[in-house]
Amino acid sequence: KVCANHWITTTMSLKPLSGSDRAWMWLANDFSDGDAKLEQLAAKFKTPEQAEEFKLKFEEFQMLLLDIPLQTPHKLVDNGRSAKLIQKAEEMKSGLKDLKTFLIEDKMKV
Repeated sequence: KVCANHWITTTMSLKPLSGSDRAWMWLANDFSDGDAKLEQLAAKFKTPEQAEEFKLKFEEFQMLLLDIPLQTPHKLVDNGRSAKLIQKAEEMKSGLKDLKTFLIEDKMKV
């Protein structure tokens, strides 16, 4: 079971881990210690087929991200929860507030 403490972004690129057809490596901002830190991560699978399936899903999610329209909170038609979440995300970007703390302490007050 793969568990990652980072977002998948469209700029990430999976590269084969040297000497293996069952492993991938990539760079990501790891949040496992609470603060973002650029790390080289890797995942190794039991079979080459599982490794290829992981790569296909990873790239599928990246393509889905490209389909999300970029909007700023003041341009959203929906004035409800979505706009408030986006606005909160914008605030978090500047302060680098720990997302886990936000979700636990604020209980999604938006």
